[in-house]
Amino acid sequence: DFLDDYPTVEELEGDDVFDTIRAQVTICCGMNAAPPLPPPPGGGPGAAAAAGASGASGGGGGGGASVINVNTYKPKLSAMPKNFESTSQEFRHMQSWLTSDVRNHTKEAVSDACLMQLRIKDELELWFSNKGGHSDADWAVLSEAEKIKKWITERCSKLNASVFAKEDYIAVKNYQQEATATVPEYLAEIKRRIEVAVLSGKVSNYIPPDLRDEEGWCRLATDGLQGKLKDLLRDETGTVHTRGVQSGTVPDGYGPTDFNKWDVFYAMAVSKATNLGIDRHRKRDGGGGDGGAKDGGGRELSARTHNRLNKERAHYVGAAASYGWTTPLGYGCFADEYVLQASDQQPIVQPCLSADQIRSLKFPPLLFKANGQRAPEGELLCRHVWLGQECRRQKSKDGCPYRHISKDDFLAELQSGSASAVPKGHTGGAAHSATPPSTSTPPSSA
Repeated sequence: DFLDDYPTVEELEGDDVFDTIRAQVTICCGMNAAPPLPPPPGGGPGAAAAAGASGASGGGGGGGASVINVNTYKPKLSAMPKNFESTSQEFRHMQSWLTSDVRNHTKEAVSDACLMQLRIKDELELWFSNKGGHSDADWAVLSEAEKIKKWITERCSKLNASVFAKEDYIAVKNYQQEATATVPEYLAEIKRRIEVAVLSGKVSNYIPPDLRDEEGWCRLATDGLQGKLKDLLRDETGTVHTRGVQSGTVPDGYGPTDFNKWDVFYAMAVSKATNLGIDRHRKRDGGGGDGGAKDGGGRELSARTHNRLNKERAHYVGAAASYGWTTPLGYGCFADEYVLQASDQQPIVQPCLSADQIRSLKFPPLLFKANGQRAPEGELLCRHVWLGQECRRQKSKDGCPYRHISKDDFLAELQSGSASAVPKGHTGGAAHSATPPSTSTPPSSA
């Protein structure tokens, strides 16, 4: 007997409570039973078998063991937040429901997803009570999924796209860097707002001119920067562009008044902010360990946070290696050790830099190993030599602890690659001009 292998079950067999539980499980499975199997075309022996299975699944039929076809799929839609930042966010959330599996298009699934938005849930109930304005005959022929699709479509059409597209554009134009926000935090937030405004513009069939290309994005982001950084960036791109015109070669990303490539603009803004000490939480030197690193509240980072940051950096170093962006020794290049999120001031890691981004830096990048930990001191780069200056520490008794290499030599070394650093399919410096997918994100923290 099979119960010999399960003594606990055998002991419970004589318990009335166990019989009650068994009955409830059977009822539950019966409620989720799949529809009866249709008989094969033309009848025959298979028809009788199918009929028998159908009778068994329905709880009827004659003798023999019962057969239950259980359907465990539970319809579910992404839950609405308690508060929407904008009408466009609400619009896109409901649009995501339309692209969900049709099995999720049930009234119950929508109601569950609207638990934090009771107003919308009440609208759904009222719409169903009024049969969506349809006649009884028309309403009766619609499946539940068709009814849900009609309700979502009608509701989205009432959210005037031209209005919320204008709101999202104004949210970009009016956004200014806050006094407590670091440069990377500000740039990340305004880039998010720009992308939202572009999506809204596509829905309304009109994208404002300064949202149509990266030069417009760079101009809008520069306008919102605080202090002297705004003027320094425009002086930089104007000077480089003028020299490029005179020499016959204008570097990619530099326009006459504003940068025209977001990656180049971002790298230059962060580099200058670091060089000028605008973001005080960053280390200005390439050396030193992790000691003294603090979060947005001025607290020392915990060991758990250090481990999380190391994992995030390791993820990005691995991604950089797949594009041939690591050094010959396999180090990933970062603009910062970490940055603080504007929302909660928690430290996070930005992706590795590409060769094009490094070329725009005034400061040498920080180097990290494949495990996310900082490279040895002797492999970190001296900022003086990087800038083409004389290193005074070299003449001191102890000498300079950092590696002496110019920006041009470092880039040449980076683009030459090595067998251990450049993956299969990448040759020479060609890999460095590629653009990584924007979906590359570090693993979620434990």
